[in-house]
Amino acid sequence: MAVFMAVQSLGNGGSAWQVGISDRNTTRNIDGKASLVVGVNPLELATTRLVNHSNEKLYVMETVAGVSRDAPTSTGDFQLDRTLYQPDGSVIGDRPLKVGETVIVEVDVWPAHDYQTATAMVVDRVPAGLEIENFNLVKDSRLSDVKFADVDAEAAMHDPNIMHVEFRDDRFAVALRLGSIYWNSSDPVKLFYQARVVTPGQFVMPGVHAEDMYNENVVDDSKPSMLTIVNPNEQTKPVKSEADTPSTAQ
Repeated sequence: MAVFMAVQSLGNGGSAWQVGISDRNTTRNIDGKASLVVGVNPLELATTRLVNHSNEKLYVMETVAGVSRDAPTSTGDFQLDRTLYQPDGSVIGDRPLKVGETVIVEVDVWPAHDYQTATAMVVDRVPAGLEIENFNLVKDSRLSDVKFADVDAEAAMHDPNIMHVEFRDDRFAVALRLGSIYWNSSDPVKLFYQARVVTPGQFVMPGVHAEDMYNENVVDDSKPSMLTIVNPNEQTKPVKSEADTPSTAQ
């Protein structure tokens, strides 16, 4: 998106003005008596020209906003991991999930020792076959006495360094303090959420994402993986990796 804002000289706020805007394809005149925001085709921005047809000075402010085509390069400030558990605390591993079952997702975040910024945003995007559930709304009595790798999930989510938690439709997002003055342990920050398996199929499970909330140049992502979901009556087999698939000679 690109916009121009034309503002008349401060000493002559009520006078009429006119600006001509031209690019490679079009030419147009715009009249006004006050500040005005005008949209410009970003593809034509390099060739856009403005001409003041008024007798008074005009001040122009140009604003350009957009999203990079390429994903940010990981900076190594975070190490990220994800583990899926059954409600009884056992690790699910590589087996396909079954429609109707509940999974507990653990997200581990290791901040780099020289990471100084206080607040980071950690986002785990939920694949289409899962539906996230709010821990605060869904109280499962089976989870009250269960630990996941010796960690109490509910207690972990009450860590004072966790500033904000959101259970959105498509992602689990947490703002937490990870600077060395807050977190100086070699152990990861452990975050948990609960999800329900709802749709059979094969889905891409995006990597866990972490970024500095106030510095777009500090960002990391774990590698994505594949998730297989089957109906309850289907036979389940471990998902083979590419390394397990035999090659055939041509």
